Amino acid sequence: MDSFYKVLNKEKQEQAACNEYNFDHPDAFDFDLLISVLRKLKEGKSVKVPVYDFTTHSRSKEWKIIYGANVIVFEGILSFANKELLQLLDMKVFVDTDSDIRLVRRLKRDIMERGRDVSGVIKQYSKFVKPAFEQYIEPTMQAADIVVPRGGENFVALDLIVQHVHSQLEKVRRSSLGEGENTTAAESPIPTWLLLFVAQYLLFVIIAQKTIHSPPRTYPFLISWKGVQFLAVAPLYKPQSKRLQLMGFPRILPLPMALPTTWFLSQISKQ
Repeated sequence: MDSFYKVLNKEKQEQAACNEYNFDHPDAFDFDLLISVLRKLKEGKSVKVPVYDFTTHSRSKEWKIIYGANVIVFEGILSFANKELLQLLDMKVFVDTDSDIRLVRRLKRDIMERGRDVSGVIKQYSKFVKPAFEQYIEPTMQAADIVVPRGGENFVALDLIVQHVHSQLEKVRRSSLGEGENTTAAESPIPTWLLLFVAQYLLFVIIAQKTIHSPPRTYPFLISWKGVQFLAVAPLYKPQSKRLQLMGFPRILPLPMALPTTWFLSQISKQ
């Protein structure tokens, strides 16, 4: 959702530079563009998504291309604040964490990634972030289908979410649907079990990564299926092996001591 902040005029850019602009108010987002993009993605179409630069408080000249898919994970602090947007969300998850943890994460992110100073971050948090949470974000918890206490540390809740998505993907496979630019499990050259496996992990780590801060390193490996080899690449987080074993995922791939945050598959050879 951060990609859809509105373009600021000169006056508002000056306010943002002094930590006087409220980025946590619904009016800070371009909901018209956001809803249009999300609707096209759900239709299986490719879309252009703006890239927001938090150091300059402006949109980049380059846009990202994103393609439609059977599973779309949309995340943002005000995801439930717009009624029209809310109607596009098939499964609504509210990830709840302690306020102290949220403040620590914001301090770390804004100082290390966005070049802010401590006093400015605390000023912005006290003046805008905390009041906005109490007024616009916390009340929307009632719109959620699932509330996840303790954030990404709640592996039981994450497992339930993953299993639900798994069941929905299985319905897609059985119905053999797949129109337009969308590629379904039924028509893909990649085996269904592999698509489901990757989709499960993707959803799991997108939610869980908010609480994981270890630097990743790349772990490539090959998968062979019916004479075709696929290359899978996954960044690793060493401390996560035992937790992965508890998630109930297939143990087909060699993933000891690994928690992938990004997956991509490419056909590299054919026998």
